[in-house]
Amino acid sequence: MAGYVCRFPDGVVGAGLLVLRVGGALAIVGHAMATQSTRGGAAMLYLLVTLLVIALLAGIVCRAAALLACGVVIALLAGSGHPVMSAGHLALLVAMVLLGPGAFSLDARLHGRRVIHIQADKRDSDDGI
Repeated sequence: MAGYVCRFPDGVVGAGLLVLRVGGALAIVGHAMATQSTRGGAAMLYLLVTLLVIALLAGIVCRAAALLACGVVIALLAGSGHPVMSAGHLALLVAMVLLGPGAFSLDARLHGRRVIHIQADKRDSDDGI
C-alpha cells in the first residue's frame, strides 16, 4: 500500500512516544514547581498543569494537551531562570504535537485502527449458475 502512514505506531516507536509523553508531563510539572508564584493564579496554574499531566500520561487529546503545555511553558519562560532548559522542554512538547500519542494511548484505543471483514455474498458466487 503506497503512501500508507500509521497514525498510531506501535512497537519500539510506540514505546518511544510513550517515553516522550512521560517526559513532556515531567517537563511541565518541573516548570510549574520552579515557578515561585504567590499570586492568586497559582492555584489555577497547578490545576491546569494537573489536567495536562493526566491528559499526557493517559494519551487522551494528546496533541491538544501538548500544544496547551507549550503555551504554559512559554508563559512560564519569563519567570524561569533556565531559558535553555525551557527551550529543550518546548522542543520536546512541539515534537509531541507533531508526532502524536502512539499506540499506547487512549487516543489510539478510541480512534485507532479498525479491522473490517468483508465476506462475499453467496448469491454472487458462480456455483449456482
